[in-house]
Amino acid sequence: DHVGDGKKFGIKVNYSDDGKNLIGTGGAVKKAFPFLGENFFVLYGDSYLNINYSELYNTFKKSNLSSLMSIYKNNNKYDKSNVEVLNKNLIYYNKNIKNSKMTHIDYGVSILSKKLFNNFNDYTKFDLSDVFLMAAENKILSGFEVYKRFYEIGSFTGLKEFKDYLSSKGN
Repeated sequence: DHVGDGKKFGIKVNYSDDGKNLIGTGGAVKKAFPFLGENFFVLYGDSYLNINYSELYNTFKKSNLSSLMSIYKNNNKYDKSNVEVLNKNLIYYNKNIKNSKMTHIDYGVSILSKKLFNNFNDYTKFDLSDVFLMAAENKILSGFEVYKRFYEIGSFTGLKEFKDYLSSKGN
């Protein structure tokens, strides 16, 4: 309601609705393909991310891989770490199965190619983590390490932490 078609902000906004049956984040992204280019950003809507998007995109282009995940060295601090890293390259990601070598967490913004979704049926329920897991297992998921923490603003606790962060910056 606030954003509408985006005209008051000088942008054009399109919406892709799951419909009556929720189809998961992966299914929703695939359903939105008519609005997306061959490569596109996916951003968590409940997070504040202090990241250089141009640098992220340039790293993606240089990788020649079909996916890139921003990652943060978390050591299970802000949530369970789910990424195992070697030499700044993502070597294993799993949202559901953890191991002691997982020191990083997905930061909340990624770049994906449409071709990653070829093995997933249209309008069926699947999670975006299924796409990342498949990409990691096929060694087509690169990592972009971020050194400033993310702020999850989808909970009261996370929102308070973010407000404290802004207050400390004089904002």
